[in-house]
Amino acid sequence: MKRPLLAACLAIVCIIGIYYFIFPPALPAAAPAEGEKVFLYGRIDRKESRIFYGKEQFILYLSDVSVFDSETALKSGQKISRDNKWNQIMCYVLPNQCKLRSGSFVLLCGKPEDFRRPTNPGEFDSRLYYRSVGIDFCVKSAEILWESASYSRAKEFLQKVRMLGEARLDYVLEERYASVLKTMLLGNKRALDEEVKGLYQENGIAHILAISGLHISLLGMGLYGGLRKTGVPIWLAAPVCIIGILAYGELVGAGVSALRAIGMFLIRMVAEILGRSYDMLTALGVLMLFMVLGQPLYLFHSGFLLSFSSLFGIGLLYPALERGRKEKREGALVYREGWKKRIYGAKEWLCKSFWVSFSVTVANLPVTLWYFYEVPVYSVLLNLVVIPLMTVLMYLGIGLLIIPAGGWLKAPALCVEGILWLYETLCRGSEKLPGHTWILGRPKMWQMILFVILVRGIMQKGIWQKKEKYLRWLDLRKVLLVVAVFVICARVPENFQITFLDVGQGDGICIRTERGKTYLVDCGSSSKSEVGKYTLAPFLKCQGVREIEAVFITHPDEDHFSGLAGLLEEGYGRRIKRLVLPDIAAGDKDEDFAALEALAEQYGIPVGYLSAGMEWQDGAARFLCLHPPAEISGLESNSYSQVLYLEQGDFSVLLTGDVEGTGEDMLMKQLTERGIGEVTVLKVAHHGSKYSTSEKFLEQVSPKVAVISCGADNSYGHPHAQTLERLWGVGSVVFTTPECGAVTVENGKSVVVRRFCVESD
Repeated sequence: MKRPLLAACLAIVCIIGIYYFIFPPALPAAAPAEGEKVFLYGRIDRKESRIFYGKEQFILYLSDVSVFDSETALKSGQKISRDNKWNQIMCYVLPNQCKLRSGSFVLLCGKPEDFRRPTNPGEFDSRLYYRSVGIDFCVKSAEILWESASYSRAKEFLQKVRMLGEARLDYVLEERYASVLKTMLLGNKRALDEEVKGLYQENGIAHILAISGLHISLLGMGLYGGLRKTGVPIWLAAPVCIIGILAYGELVGAGVSALRAIGMFLIRMVAEILGRSYDMLTALGVLMLFMVLGQPLYLFHSGFLLSFSSLFGIGLLYPALERGRKEKREGALVYREGWKKRIYGAKEWLCKSFWVSFSVTVANLPVTLWYFYEVPVYSVLLNLVVIPLMTVLMYLGIGLLIIPAGGWLKAPALCVEGILWLYETLCRGSEKLPGHTWILGRPKMWQMILFVILVRGIMQKGIWQKKEKYLRWLDLRKVLLVVAVFVICARVPENFQITFLDVGQGDGICIRTERGKTYLVDCGSSSKSEVGKYTLAPFLKCQGVREIEAVFITHPDEDHFSGLAGLLEEGYGRRIKRLVLPDIAAGDKDEDFAALEALAEQYGIPVGYLSAGMEWQDGAARFLCLHPPAEISGLESNSYSQVLYLEQGDFSVLLTGDVEGTGEDMLMKQLTERGIGEVTVLKVAHHGSKYSTSEKFLEQVSPKVAVISCGADNSYGHPHAQTLERLWGVGSVVFTTPECGAVTVENGKSVVVRRFCVESD
């Protein structure tokens, strides 16, 4: 079907996308005098509460903001100057100040803080995300000094409606299920049960939690159809529905997917008023162009991309895959009667539902892999049950909200709980199936482009018409689809590389051999919370790591193992073959050592103990343990740190943990006995402490490249100036994670060092 307007809109969006790919947005820091107290005057656009680490946080979103850097500047009206006006500011205030009214002006003070950019591959880009939705920076621990008497009565009314709706759902439903329905219908994500949220996300059905096209279609078109059936003319029914949907969007705090759905509904209503036909794909293209022109950063927003790609999958890819079968199906249906006709119709409906779900999954594949790095394999089948029941769930939920309270609500409440129970049961069941999740990693840009070209070829009707006459036994479109999926999912083998992750004050090292085997050395931090969940797991998934040969914990200090539990919870509990600890005497094992052993036992991970002299080969790479000696005793944890030596041809790496003092002396003796001298890369011990990496030690190993992992502005003064001077004195090129982010050293035809922060900036 020819759609010139759609083609033109997509072409312009592609041109904008190519421009931003070649010239990425810089996104400089926006917070004024970060860390210093400032005063803000602005209007409350919306308010919400969230749960952070088990505590409720109340959040205000301010617009029309003026910022003052001192009380004197506030009194004199001397605002902080800026080339462009601030968009929105997110302010965290105390829960006892949550009675502020929407639309009122407030004066508050607090410490501004910029959203962070990622410092490791795979990490979430907070600054890019918040800038894309129009939020410049946040203010922590804000104190409200004044509120205006005027406010928005309409917004406050909608807020009260939302609170009444939440109270009703809490009254008629079990807490666990009420939280899900509050998220689905009222956009309240703060109360969502974390276990349920994780379950839906891991199984590819989290889309039902977002306010999107299904909600707007059921509510908007349901209202419109009801008004038309009662005889209300189009010129009145359409504006009423528009006002109703806009009010609903305000009530739920419309996100990007909701904005897309509302925008398409508005276009449809305008078409009804003007008496023009409505084409979903053309409306989709026009809306996409207008949203991108208004905010180009939407092109980096996963929700925006998934929302549009899903509908393009339904409107373009699905018809292409089904083309040529329609006549055959209709003809077959004619010659069936009675129960045979009903069975055949049910089978065809099931096939159609499967191909629609499959088309959406394939259309979303580039976005899914680019941002989330993994695919829940059984999501297509789960959605065959989930999506049809969503309509029932939505209507039942609306009924619970609008029907007067009484005993008659028990039946619909039981139905709602039954459907949600079924969702959870299916998700838990699918997690037990083999190959539940495929970790594929982030594809290369050439794979994305080739995938789009191949899928575009599937949708090109003309080139297939002649071939279909002679090759009806083979659906070439589906063959091409298989090729496209293979292209974007395939991973090309890479050279040996070792990445020193920026985990703050701690260590996290990932080794990948030419054979694709992965090893982790330490995974902890004392300055970053949940480093396993938000740093280690995203990095591994981004790299396409499906299995870890071994996790080495050099010694049981918090900054070397605190992220292990989070890593196991993020799906790697069944993907780690062995946990390796230093071989020390049983009497020297403290509580943390025992906790590591217990954690491994909980997930069924075998535990090994490493001591000097143990070695193994992985392809061309040789691994050798240099410290500690077997069952050593009497040393404190830093001194008995595991030390690993990696060698591949002329390339060598020395990983020293926190070894120092007596341990460093013992290590030097091992180096001498084994004839190990100059190394290519040295992981500097103990985060660059002045008490390790002595001048004598450096003269022996004389590293060409030295990497120091530590936290920015840490209280220990790492790396110490004396340590840096010693490293520079032997000619080492020094890289620190606070300045460089993740540091990757690759051994190919030559040794290449890549700094993540330089590349991302």
